[in-house]
Amino acid sequence: MKKPNKIIKILFVDDEEILHIVFSMLIEGTDIECIHAYSGKEALQLAEKNADSLDLLMLDISLQDVKGSETYKLIRKIPGLEKVPVIFQTGHSDVSSYYKDDETVHFLFKPYGKKQLTDSVQAALKITSVTKIN
Repeated sequence: MKKPNKIIKILFVDDEEILHIVFSMLIEGTDIECIHAYSGKEALQLAEKNADSLDLLMLDISLQDVKGSETYKLIRKIPGLEKVPVIFQTGHSDVSSYYKDDETVHFLFKPYGKKQLTDSVQAALKITSVTKIN
C-alpha cells in the first residue's frame, strides 16, 4: 500500500493528443504526476527509463503502432515493472474478460470524468485517496 501524500507516477499512453490534455486537466489537484507517451514504442522507452519510479500504467487498448495489450506485455518484462498495475482505457466493454484472472489489470471505460479516474487509480493501487491535502 502506498504511503499517504506520496506522489503517484503514472505513465499515460494514448495516441490522441486531446486525451492527454483532458487527462492533465483531470489530475489537477491530485497527487498524480504524469509521464506522457503517444505510442506503444514511446511508452516502452519511457517505461524503461522510469522503471524505478513508475506506480501505474494507463494504456489505451487501441494504440496505432503497438496495441495496448502488447505494450503492456512488453512493459511487464522490464525489470522492476513485472507487477506494475495497469488501467486499460477503452470504449469497448468486451475486453475485460481477457484479463479477469489478473488482479493487476483494471479497466476505465471512455468517456470518463475525474471521479471515475481517481476511483480507478485508487482501486488499482489499493490506496484510499489521490487528492492533495493543502
